[in-house]
Amino acid sequence: MITPLKKPPMLLERVRDNITSVRDRLVNTIIENRDVEKIISSYDRSSTFFYCDPPYYGLADYTSQGSKPFSKEDHVRLKECLAKIDGKFLLSINDHSEIRKLYSGFNIKQVEVRYSVCRTDKSSMANELFISNYEMRVVE
Repeated sequence: MITPLKKPPMLLERVRDNITSVRDRLVNTIIENRDVEKIISSYDRSSTFFYCDPPYYGLADYTSQGSKPFSKEDHVRLKECLAKIDGKFLLSINDHSEIRKLYSGFNIKQVEVRYSVCRTDKSSMANELFISNYEMRVVE
């Protein structure tokens, strides 16, 4: 005989609380996967915050989940779009000299990150860049 639990286990309560918390924080958030120029022209206002996570720079034929390759020209186009916005942006990308040069007029912070996806050793450390059009404060 299966008896229903009178009280959900503690883990399930935390999951429910976390989901509720995330839902509350994202209630006015829009997440899209479209061409950068279309997104920016649709939503750019002084109160808009754009988080950009383009495919890594300098990786041959790098695609994101089956999409077409993101070329050097696409990176330049992204930068040109971001240079004109009224809102704020934060871009995260791999640390590459060409990216540093491309975004040289913006605020750039280097952060060390641990990559575990698709790694066999689960502990690969690398530098990534946070690039923005506002003064950033990175909390260690």
